[in-house]
Amino acid sequence: MSKKTANKIIIFDLDGTLIHSIPDMCIAMNKTLEQFKLKSITEDKLQEFVGEGMLKLSENVLKFSGANLNLIDDFFLIYRKEYSENPYYLTTLMPGVKDILNHLLDKNIHINICTNKRQHIAEKILKLMNLFDNFDFIVGAKENIPLKPQRQMIDFICNQYDSDENEFIMVGDTKVDILAAKNAGISSAIVDGGYTNEDCKSLGADFYLNNISELKSVLNL
Repeated sequence: MSKKTANKIIIFDLDGTLIHSIPDMCIAMNKTLEQFKLKSITEDKLQEFVGEGMLKLSENVLKFSGANLNLIDDFFLIYRKEYSENPYYLTTLMPGVKDILNHLLDKNIHINICTNKRQHIAEKILKLMNLFDNFDFIVGAKENIPLKPQRQMIDFICNQYDSDENEFIMVGDTKVDILAAKNAGISSAIVDGGYTNEDCKSLGADFYLNNISELKSVLNL
């Protein structure tokens, strides 16, 4: 594959940044909890555990439920199956996302996704939402690549572009995204209103966005 050339290049997180996926994740999680005869979880509580991948999410839910962590392997596999089969029933775009994606595409800005969601699930959701073809590269959780906040996912995307003049910016909603950007040596923007209970202004991003539409001013577009 020949490398692309570009100038300003955006790398988006997915959950809590571009899509509101908690409702479908919660349905799958509660089906899993039911199979293990464990108490159900609310969307608000589940949202606190999102951002570090499905295995960590499963572990945190088991801890919340007071279950034995020896169940983690089976619990994770069943949750992954439940969610993989039905990831897009109640999932919607986050506020302002449709507008900002259309704006960036109109300006010929290259956009990508770097997510700790499983690769095939991320691709499936984006295809069902008719968004898949808008992105140059989509990098999700799979074998042999560390999850954010490690830098490898971001490095993979950056390495697909030729020019040394490129300006990369990671746009996310949690400290995991900001730390990943810092580890990769690129700029970062934090979007308020996503999947974090922390004060977004305290997370050390280069840019703070009240909403994702403010990305236009950050990019001077």
